[in-house]
Amino acid sequence: MDVLKHIEELMAQRGWNLNQLAKISNVPQSTLSGLYQRNNSPTIHTLEKLCEAFGITMSEFFSKDGRLITLTDEQRDLLDKWNVLPDNQKEAVWALISKL
Repeated sequence: MDVLKHIEELMAQRGWNLNQLAKISNVPQSTLSGLYQRNNSPTIHTLEKLCEAFGITMSEFFSKDGRLITLTDEQRDLLDKWNVLPDNQKEAVWALISKL
C-alpha cells in the first residue's frame, strides 16, 4: 500500500488540503510536507493522529476490503522500523521477504 497516496485519497474525499489536515490532526504542516518531499511514510504516532482526524482506525486505514486489521505489538514495531529505512534498504528487505 502506498501510504502517502492513501492519505491523499482520504484528504480528497473530504476536500482537505495539507494545511487543513495539519490543523485538524494537530500534526505540524512541516511534518506532513516533509513526508511528501522525502517520499517517506509517517511514523505510527503520526499516522494514529491522521487516522483520528479522518475518523478512522489504523485497521481501517490499512484495510483493503473493509475488514478491520488488528496489529500486534510486534507488527507495530516492524512498521516503525520500516518507516525509518532509506529506500535502498526497503528494496533489499522487500526482495528478501518476497523470496520467502
